[in-house]
Amino acid sequence: MVLKLKDKESGETVAKRKKRKNKFVFHLVEWFKSLSKLTGLLIVAVASVLLAGTITWLSEHKSEPQEIHVTQDEFLKVLIPAAQQAYKDYGVLPSVSLAQAILESNWGESLLASKYYNLYGVKGSASEPNVILETAEFVNNTWITINGRFRVYESWAESVEAHAQLLAYGVDWDPTLYHKVLGARNYKQAAQALQDAGYATDPTYAQKLIQMIEEHELYKYDQLPTEETTVSVRKSS
Repeated sequence: MVLKLKDKESGETVAKRKKRKNKFVFHLVEWFKSLSKLTGLLIVAVASVLLAGTITWLSEHKSEPQEIHVTQDEFLKVLIPAAQQAYKDYGVLPSVSLAQAILESNWGESLLASKYYNLYGVKGSASEPNVILETAEFVNNTWITINGRFRVYESWAESVEAHAQLLAYGVDWDPTLYHKVLGARNYKQAAQALQDAGYATDPTYAQKLIQMIEEHELYKYDQLPTEETTVSVRKSS
């Protein structure tokens, strides 16, 4: 009788131990499941932070243009075809376009030209690609330094065409502002017309353009091949 009672108690003890073991295993499995979920969430969070940081870094570095530097001969080789095309499309003498680019950008070496491809100091607005840089202006018979908002272009060729469009179509308040530049019979008349229209604040602007054209014989690029002498002004889009 005593032996049977011990056997019964022993069986109950084993069952309880087995139950406790199963319960422990269950909780252990649940703990590992929770840990796995937590680890997964942590990995996702870290990955999201890293991805966001990478995207920010790439966007910042991608949008930052790189400066370019060329010799004077290389500068002209790039610009001459664009200037002659602008002459055919809009009627701007290549010599004047080239002289302005050289004078305004210092042969493409200015920060505005070498990094932002703006050869002519064309001003920009907040609604278009732009950059704010220091610039010198002649005001009240004195040269002063101010911050100006300038257009940003994708290439020098684009800058040449945009400059020609400005001269052809003028500005919002006066579409015919530079028409005398287009109607000029030679580079001297065109240079003076630019100054008279107020293209630059420098009172010696026309003189500097003429000197640049003659010093570097830029006038020879005004003579296009016979089959390319037709000049037309595109309509503004």
